[in-house]
Amino acid sequence: MDEQQWTISQAQYQTLISYMGCGNFPTAKIVFFGIEEGTGGYKIPENVVARAETFGQFENGTIVSSFTPGSREDGFWEPDAQHGGHKVRHVLGLPPDVPFTGGHYNPLIARISLALEQPQTNPNHWFRLYPDDLDASAEIRRRIGQLYRKNSECRIDFALTDWRPLPRPNMKQWYLEYSTVSKKLFNKAFDNIDFKRVHQDDFSHYTNDTIKRARLLHQLITSFSIPLIIGLGKIPTKRVLLEKIFPGLQFESFQSTVFPNHPGLLGRVQLNGQMLHVLLLPFPDPSRDPWKSNNGDVRPGIFALQYYQEVTSQFIKPLVEPYL
Repeated sequence: MDEQQWTISQAQYQTLISYMGCGNFPTAKIVFFGIEEGTGGYKIPENVVARAETFGQFENGTIVSSFTPGSREDGFWEPDAQHGGHKVRHVLGLPPDVPFTGGHYNPLIARISLALEQPQTNPNHWFRLYPDDLDASAEIRRRIGQLYRKNSECRIDFALTDWRPLPRPNMKQWYLEYSTVSKKLFNKAFDNIDFKRVHQDDFSHYTNDTIKRARLLHQLITSFSIPLIIGLGKIPTKRVLLEKIFPGLQFESFQSTVFPNHPGLLGRVQLNGQMLHVLLLPFPDPSRDPWKSNNGDVRPGIFALQYYQEVTSQFIKPLVEPYL
């Protein structure tokens, strides 16, 4: 594919508005909510083409991982994140690859998964630095490859969804591949979250795109009675977004013994007779604040892991324990 000449089409853009994320949402109990997807180390064209043309579960050539069987246009998802990665590589004519186990995001989610399903005598067992237990670190890396998948070994299924529909390597940069999309109007619509202010051009009605995306995200959570959303990082932005998507959602701070002045928030709202809980937590990169400026004599990496261990045991586990 010649990415130098490639730009996203209107049809591809509209399909991405309906793409909800990866993981088996019908069985998921925890959904991680982000602002925008990255590109997994690949470029924009293959990411867009894979999402718009091959993402999803198919039976007899018909997509079934969607709100309307046979159609992507009113909400669909890729039930297996690993297959999604393979599909991106397939666009480039590349064979499947092993899961990426680096970074800060997925290792933390793997630690939470293992702490829920394989509790140890030492409550910090899964929340230690990699060099402190090589066997545990190997198991954490292996668990990353099981996350966001249908029919994985995980007893508590996780899924990923994002607010903004266009995958980018860097959220701070607008790319040539999206030159058909108005950067100004798109950002005004998706950043300001004012469903009444009209932003549109010949390419798209961006305000209607945000209205549709909010409706589909609301439907995603309520249709499958998902009890818990977790957001990592960008707490103020995600708070505003989620309060728009789920009217009536009320946030409050919660107590932490490990990190008394932490910025995390806990939200609750009743949806269709079931309580939805939302945890907004700092991003797990110990090289950033709040970890570096609040850790006292404790190394930032250890301090962050102690906090997530406390949140997992005190807040996450009680909500999902009935499903274990």
